[in-house]
Amino acid sequence: MCLTVACCLSLITAGGTSAQTKPKVPPKPAPKATPAKPTPPEPAPAPKPAPNRIDEVLTSRQLEQTYNPVLLRYLLEEGRPKLPPDKHKAALDQIVARFKNELDIKPSAQVTASLATVLGALTPGVVGEGVAAGAGSVWATWVDAANLLVKAGYAEAATPFLENCVKTNPYPDLRSRCTVGLAAANPVQAMGLLTGLLDRKNPEEVINTSLRLMGDLAGAEGCPAEQKEAAIKELLARSQGMMNSLYYEAAIDGLERSRDPRAVDAIRKLTGATKGTEVSRAAKRALALTFKDAAAIEGLRKDAKGGMMKTDDDRFFGGMVLIKAQDAAGFAYAQDQLAKKKGGFFSSNKAVDYRPALVDLLVEYGGPQGVAPLQAGLAAQKPDEWLRAYVAIGLLELGDKTGLDDVKRALANTNWTHTRVRAAEALAKQGDTSGVPVLQALAQDPSLLKKAADVFTGKDIDYEGMRIAVARALGRMNVPEGVPVLAALIADKSADVRVAAAYALSDMSDPSALDAYPAALLQDYGKDAERFRAPEVAAHLLRTAVGRFPQDGRTKALLALAAKPEVVITVRFLALVASQ
Repeated sequence: MCLTVACCLSLITAGGTSAQTKPKVPPKPAPKATPAKPTPPEPAPAPKPAPNRIDEVLTSRQLEQTYNPVLLRYLLEEGRPKLPPDKHKAALDQIVARFKNELDIKPSAQVTASLATVLGALTPGVVGEGVAAGAGSVWATWVDAANLLVKAGYAEAATPFLENCVKTNPYPDLRSRCTVGLAAANPVQAMGLLTGLLDRKNPEEVINTSLRLMGDLAGAEGCPAEQKEAAIKELLARSQGMMNSLYYEAAIDGLERSRDPRAVDAIRKLTGATKGTEVSRAAKRALALTFKDAAAIEGLRKDAKGGMMKTDDDRFFGGMVLIKAQDAAGFAYAQDQLAKKKGGFFSSNKAVDYRPALVDLLVEYGGPQGVAPLQAGLAAQKPDEWLRAYVAIGLLELGDKTGLDDVKRALANTNWTHTRVRAAEALAKQGDTSGVPVLQALAQDPSLLKKAADVFTGKDIDYEGMRIAVARALGRMNVPEGVPVLAALIADKSADVRVAAAYALSDMSDPSALDAYPAALLQDYGKDAERFRAPEVAAHLLRTAVGRFPQDGRTKALLALAAKPEVVITVRFLALVASQ
């Protein structure tokens, strides 16, 4: 028992001791060492913004280095919203500053331009049209740009150019447009200039030119009443009195251009035969076409009908004016003439054959009314005669296929060079591109032309002029098949041919033309008026591509090409602005 008690006590004591003694806490583990944070790298410097290339051009005033009227027109028209106003003004100011240094037209340039005009006037048919149009193409851009400058508020800068143009430009149409521009810029100065040219010490042609331009001034929109009255008074005075007989025809033209109703009575007094044939005809033409004078139209009907004292030439003149006036008597005259059986075109008959000219008139002015006279003419001619082919082409140009087979035969006739060009164009209007290989051959093989007689003159064809005519025809045909031919003409040895080909490409609305634009953009186009033409032609092509095919990938590639540093600054700046 004692042993048992002792054991129990021992257990209790042991338990009591264990309950009262705190157990030892194990040491906390050493905290893990925190790895040192890596030092962050220095932030990379922010990339410098790409330099604004437009700002670079404007800041460096590069646009003062050379003048390009195409760039000017682009900035004044569709390019205006692409630049902030301050940058737009800065660009215009620089262009105008350069323009002021470009105003002097050298005498040698005047001679060159005048010669081109004369060549165009003397060369028949489509070749002559090409020579004249090609020679004046760059002049026209300058005149248009100068007139735009006036409208944009830069009249003072444009005035010297316009004044010089009025006095020296060899192209009557451009001289007229310069007169209108000068009238808008400074009507007092314009009237003073033209009045000064009327001095009788000047040659007759100078005085006559001034009278015609006075009519342009008087008829210009916005011409102040004082200058208009002065011009009309001068023209009326020059239309009467024997001392002014040398100037009657020019005075009539001036009064017609003015469109002032007071001109009618003065012009009527000059219709009599005693005033001379040319004066009388100028008066009748002005009264009928511009002033719609019933008495004049009735007189022309009598002329066209013929009768006592009326020559064939009188009849043709009357019929010509009536066709232009859309009067039935003119078409009746044309049908009567075309339906007559006459000898071949190369007949020995010395009488003037008016029929080819009547075909041209009916095509240009006749519209639907021209079809019946042409059909009558087609029926009257023998197969394979030149006139039959010419009539058939005219019908096809008006949309009538009556002579389609004749047109195709004309296309194959190697002696009818001019006519083949027209036949190719007429067929293309109907979706037939079979004329393209013919035009390509005419452009590439001089032997074809050396063997062919010109149907109008009997002389050999001007090879260079024919290539220009081919280029212009292909532009009007507007078919993809013509683009490779134009691409070849872009590299022609003649600068004038290259210019014609470039403008022909720009005339095309078919996107295929873009395939030839890159080569055309970088081509050399020689000089006109002692100035290099390449910047203006390239800018024209670029502007056309941007305006006509803005979403085409080839246009975007063209912009990138034109924006390269080696490209002339005016073309490059147009590309930079157009890319905005």
